[in-house]
Amino acid sequence: TWEGIAVTSSAAMLVIIVAALAATAAAQSAFTTCNCTSDPNQHWDLPAAGSAAPISMRGDPTVCWQLEKTVGTRTCDGLCVYLGPCSDPNTPTWRIDSKDSYDLVVVASAGPAQNWCLDQNTVELYVQAYACIDGDTHQTWTVQDAAIVGLWDGAGGCVAPPGPTCKPPVPPGAEYCPQYHVVQGKNLYDPSGPLLAPDGFWHVWEDDGGWSHYRSTDLLRWERVLPASTGFTGLTGSVSITSAGAFAFWPEGNQAGIDSAVARDVPNFTSWAQRGMAIPVPSYAGQNFRDPTRAFYYEGDWYVGVGCNNNSRSADLCIYRAADNTLAKFENAGSMLTVTTTFGQMTSDIVWINVSVPAVMMECPDVFPIGPDGDWMIIGSLYSTNQWWTGKVDGNPPRFTPASVGMMDYGNGYAVKTGTTFAASPTDRRVQFAFTGWNEPTKVPVCGRAFILPRDITLSGGTPRFNPIPETASLHSTAADAHATAVVDGDSAPSAALGTGSRVQLNALCTLGATPPAGGRAFFRVLGAPDGSHYTEIGYDFAAQALYSNHTACCAAPNTIVQRAPQAVGGLMADRALNMTVFVDGGLIEIFLNGRVTITTLVYPDSKSASPDARTNIFVAAVSGLTCQADSWQLITLPFPQPARHAQ
Repeated sequence: TWEGIAVTSSAAMLVIIVAALAATAAAQSAFTTCNCTSDPNQHWDLPAAGSAAPISMRGDPTVCWQLEKTVGTRTCDGLCVYLGPCSDPNTPTWRIDSKDSYDLVVVASAGPAQNWCLDQNTVELYVQAYACIDGDTHQTWTVQDAAIVGLWDGAGGCVAPPGPTCKPPVPPGAEYCPQYHVVQGKNLYDPSGPLLAPDGFWHVWEDDGGWSHYRSTDLLRWERVLPASTGFTGLTGSVSITSAGAFAFWPEGNQAGIDSAVARDVPNFTSWAQRGMAIPVPSYAGQNFRDPTRAFYYEGDWYVGVGCNNNSRSADLCIYRAADNTLAKFENAGSMLTVTTTFGQMTSDIVWINVSVPAVMMECPDVFPIGPDGDWMIIGSLYSTNQWWTGKVDGNPPRFTPASVGMMDYGNGYAVKTGTTFAASPTDRRVQFAFTGWNEPTKVPVCGRAFILPRDITLSGGTPRFNPIPETASLHSTAADAHATAVVDGDSAPSAALGTGSRVQLNALCTLGATPPAGGRAFFRVLGAPDGSHYTEIGYDFAAQALYSNHTACCAAPNTIVQRAPQAVGGLMADRALNMTVFVDGGLIEIFLNGRVTITTLVYPDSKSASPDARTNIFVAAVSGLTCQADSWQLITLPFPQPARHAQ
């Protein structure tokens, strides 16, 4: 028995010496990889170092690894591995041997040259013998207590026959993937067409697979609507409601015009009749013309906006006037908003800096009236930034004059679209949707992308406010010890331990007096290791006048990332409080300050420093004279979307 070999991820491969093929394997099952456990089906008697021998089940020398092209219903690319009697004269022999710092010797077999390596099929995850490929990580293994463990990116898992105890391997870091942000996926992309139907269902589509469709009554618990795809292209669009029906708009490509369809079954939106191109590309559009907005009604006419540019000299919201409420034919109505420079920019670390760059495209635009005072809001992604503008609209065709500008999110909330009722009244509830679009260096690599929590958007004094939807209260665990609270005094008791865990909501409400603090920080440390070695610090810096998310102690790999959202202390003084809310869902963190600025953060906690349930969360008021109430709630996980029954 050869066990306990400490081999690095670039230092081992199992090399097969194939003596001959086994007899028929029709009644057997091909090996796969399972989440590593103490299951005896995962442990083997292995060849001694430097020698070749069959591999048998640990403690049972009568059952050995065999090879065959087809095993049961499985036909492998190479030769499937399965269990058979060691007495079979065709039982193959195997050898474990190193070649250099990253590979192993490929040893010639006796008889026909079958110099193949143990390999995992990267799509269907079965284990096979396959031609050796130098440096292939899916032929890279280590041995741990006689279990053969894969070392490729993600979950290698342990080699074993399939069965009830064989569970899919869990990729490293998967324990920190979101569990209450349930609209997620490896290829998930921009949200499209969010709206609230009269029957109480919110609908949203996302770009992966040509507009996969989801619906929910509470904006948190989503179900997938069948069919899974509308058949539209995988680019961002909108759904518009008029008295004539419901109409979807989407781009054929980056510069191929805007197509449309009419819904056959409002308000279920499961069947669409495509109508072809509705808006052709204008001559001045430059390299991009896409991402149509929901239609808006202005002075007796319907308009649809499209993200475009003026021969790459500016970012524009181009608008098109519909011939009537069927939204089938349009005429060019020019640019409603032209932007030539960005509001700062995002660095490759997803850190906003106050250095503007030329704006050359308005991606994922949105435009709508908001509030009771005749204000309008435009949202657009300018590649470097995801911005908002508020102001007034006048003229015919309509033109927008900005009064204020800012960022929708100073972190990883991207491609914002908003949703509201069919009527789309300026005073109706308006909810923001977005996804974790940026490739943040500290994210958990195996988690893919997710929609962030929906956020309510309101207008106060011409400035938008972004707040967590009140429905998030339903995420609070009802366990007796799920809520922790403490009063924190910057002078006498400046810190307090709150609830533990990696799925929590945290809130700090600090009263401000007549004079703002001269300096200091009020902050949470979340996802902390019990020994204090790792954490993510989230807080407000009174001296810098900024909300921040400090990643420098978050993760196993060192980094210097500190995300900041500028917020003048005068705004907090006007509110007479500092009100900071943080949602932690594993490595996805959403941060709100007084509804004025937000940061979405992605981190990968060092899994060796603590388990997810053991993570600590504390609040510190390092500000003289500041008194705060700090609360934490442990949050539940939610089921991932299942098909909606009515649509089957």
